[in-house]
Amino acid sequence: MGDQATLDKLEAGFQKLQAATDCKSLLKKYLTNEVFDACKDKNTALGATLLD
Repeated sequence: MGDQATLDKLEAGFQKLQAATDCKSLLKKYLTNEVFDACKDKNTALGATLLD
């Protein structure tokens, strides 16, 4: 699980991505709220988070 600062940055970035109206990113298309909630607390074996 990540620290609170990383989780805050993830939440802010996700909200910014969802608020972008002119964005044609596949990340915006497929990173739904459910997927984001499932992945935001996970780390890889090397410590990388969704923010990385």
